[in-house]
Amino acid sequence: MKFIYLDNLPINNKILLILKNAQYETCTDILLDSENKIKAKTKLETEDIQSLLVLISKTIYTENPKSALEIRNENQIEKLSLGDKILNKVLGGGLPTKSGIIEIVGESAVGKSQLALQLCLMVQLPKHLGGLKGDALYLTTETFYSNRLETLKYYFMLKYGKYFEYDPCQHIFVETLIDLEMQQHYLYYYLPNILEKLPNIRLIIIDSIAFNFRGENNILSFQERAKILTEIAVRLKEISDKKNLIVICINQVSDYINDNNNKLSNEKVPTLGLTWSNCINMRIELSRNSINYTDNDEFVHKTQPEIERILKVIHSSYMPYSKCKFIIRDDGIKGII
Repeated sequence: MKFIYLDNLPINNKILLILKNAQYETCTDILLDSENKIKAKTKLETEDIQSLLVLISKTIYTENPKSALEIRNENQIEKLSLGDKILNKVLGGGLPTKSGIIEIVGESAVGKSQLALQLCLMVQLPKHLGGLKGDALYLTTETFYSNRLETLKYYFMLKYGKYFEYDPCQHIFVETLIDLEMQQHYLYYYLPNILEKLPNIRLIIIDSIAFNFRGENNILSFQERAKILTEIAVRLKEISDKKNLIVICINQVSDYINDNNNKLSNEKVPTLGLTWSNCINMRIELSRNSINYTDNDEFVHKTQPEIERILKVIHSSYMPYSKCKFIIRDDGIKGII
């Protein structure tokens, strides 16, 4: 919507003065009020108000709607490979840019942060190898697993080292958000500046989005928390769309509690409640299957028994429910059949 002052429109001087006395300065001010509200503020005749609204509408809405083809060409979505054919297939070829907020949720030590670190390496690959030829920004509210990243990088470079003349860790930028106040300030104000200074960032990880909202760290009313979560989501979605990048928020789970504070079952639910669930665009759930898996791949040194786990696309605005099994090896997360 164009920002136009009423002074720039061919409006009768008497009516213009009345509008200004009623605190109307721009066309937007008029359009945001109903016809009845304008009449109550200005005491203008209905006919004059309707003529004014027609004039403003013709002045502001001068462009024709875009065709579906134009929109498709403007929104060329790219996809980031997870580094594994089975995982990519479940996710429709990879994680898309301009996809709003992608949440990865699951219990502790199920592989959420490992998948995030794996993506921080994959995003740096050339596009023909499934990467986005970009950098990663890792915003941590807990612990950054630098030792695990080094292990992943070792195997990553064995496979893709010829495409790099630098250490991939140089292009993974890490910030620690120690409390909710810092988290809000960073996401609201500092993050847009960072993206201007580092325009090659194509992946943003927040690990985890829930930690600074925990009861022991902050005491917020339901309304306060909902307001903050909604504001954070709006900003992250705008960034994903305008900067053509991927935003991933890692979330935790908690017991399913009823209104009487009783645990109903062994079922786990994502933290942050319904407000946050309505903000995200895709939810990927990781869980354990508690079955040992025998892997005969000799490429990777085995440091611990491999346990089957499950990756599920629980809900998404652009793809159906799907799932696959996976294991965690020294070289990363791998899908299994």
